[in-house]
Amino acid sequence: MLLKIPFSSRASSFITGKVVSGSLAAGDEAEGKGGRRKAAGYRPATHTATHLLHYALRNVLGEHVQQRGSLVAADRLRFDFSHLSAMTPQEIAEVQDIVNTEIRRNLAVYDNEIPYKQAIAEGAIALFDEKYGDVVRGA
Repeated sequence: MLLKIPFSSRASSFITGKVVSGSLAAGDEAEGKGGRRKAAGYRPATHTATHLLHYALRNVLGEHVQQRGSLVAADRLRFDFSHLSAMTPQEIAEVQDIVNTEIRRNLAVYDNEIPYKQAIAEGAIALFDEKYGDVVRGA
C-alpha cells in the first residue's frame, strides 16, 4: 500500500492522505517511514533558522517579501523568496545581523497546536497558498 501524505498535514498530531495504490481498511496495521525531512537530514535548528531568516528579510526589505520555497538540511538551508530587486551588501549585512542577534538570544523554541485563526491573529504567516487545517502548529 502506498499512501501519499500532503506536506501540510504532517504538522498535526494525525496524518491525512490518499491511498494511491493497494488498499487500507479500518483496523489494518501500518508502518511508516521517514519522508523528505528525514532523508534530507532535517534538523529543528535549521528549520528554525528559516523562520528567523524570513522575519529578518521582511524587516529589512519590507512586508511584501514572501517565502517561495526552502531546503532544510542538517548542515545548511536554502530560502527562496520574492523581492523586487537584488539585495544590496548593506541589506545582506542587516539581515545577517538580525538573524545572528536572535540566535544569540538563545530563546527556547517550542511548538504547540492552536486554532488556525488564532495563529493568524497572533502574527503567523500562511505560506505559498498552502491549505491549512483548523489546527496548526504555533509557538
